[in-house]
Amino acid sequence: MLNFKIVLFSFLFGLISFGQNTNSINTKLKLSLDSLIEKDSTSRVKIVNLLNQFSTLDPKDTAFNTSNSRILDSIQVLSTIQEKQDSLNIVFIDSIIRIYGYPGRTLVGTPTNEYAWYIIQHSSKIDNYLKTIKQAGKNGEIPMILVAKMIDRSKMQHGKKQLYGNQGSSMMNSDGNVSSFIWPTRSPKKVNKKRLKAGFGTTIEENCQILLKTEYRIVKMKEVKHLLN
Repeated sequence: MLNFKIVLFSFLFGLISFGQNTNSINTKLKLSLDSLIEKDSTSRVKIVNLLNQFSTLDPKDTAFNTSNSRILDSIQVLSTIQEKQDSLNIVFIDSIIRIYGYPGRTLVGTPTNEYAWYIIQHSSKIDNYLKTIKQAGKNGEIPMILVAKMIDRSKMQHGKKQLYGNQGSSMMNSDGNVSSFIWPTRSPKKVNKKRLKAGFGTTIEENCQILLKTEYRIVKMKEVKHLLN
């Protein structure tokens, strides 16, 4: 950990020394964020692919138990790797924000301006940065849609109803089957109007199909709590 901190400090010192004209792109920082986003997604994409495989398994198949166990073991290994990477990523992003503020459009250009958002969105420390993210959205440094997505993620992390219906969840029930659904929303009948006003080009029904590959249904917090228990 000590070596990591030394390397991180040396790198950040290099960024400061590199010099930053507020009217130009910080190329060195941009390249670092471009590289970081690859590390953020590698294991995460593999986990999603494995979950998709899991959802297609037939319990009646004689190889079900073997395949089921193999996939779950692989997901566990990949999740551990991703958690470690996420911890390193958020340390780096935190250091960048302390120096520059949010690395947005005017600092690193597009689409790199969204990469720090992804790192924060995938962390357990959203609340530490939500105010910064909201301000970045107001300043035009990131799309306001991303602000809405992070608000929804924060709500879900706290076990509260989301506002825009962006967050989905997959949970295993007592029978070993996976249930995928859009996390409960506040005022489900009005959620599509909220999405439209926030700038989303899809309805909650369409988002469910894109995100979870399943039909949308209204889920209440009581059902979620039952699955958690």
